[in-house]
Amino acid sequence: MAKKKYDIVQVIWVDAEEYGETGWNDKKEMLAYAKKPCPDMRSVGYLVYRDDEHLSLLSTIGVKECSTPAFFNANLREQREMFIVPID
Repeated sequence: MAKKKYDIVQVIWVDAEEYGETGWNDKKEMLAYAKKPCPDMRSVGYLVYRDDEHLSLLSTIGVKECSTPAFFNANLREQREMFIVPID
């Protein structure tokens, strides 16, 4: 029986970030931090699903078992950047 082959890809995506402590924070420090750009993150995995709305990666895959899927929004209007780069 032939095994299905999945592309291994790298997804570069923009993360949402929250900064500060629970409760009250220094206003001047929070306003300065608010100007910081969101960080670019990179995820690598097996591309097991993709449509116009989202894509899903698995970090580990076996014959009968696999890891949980990581979901990524594929709507470029809602993402500053998203790239799918096949890894050879």
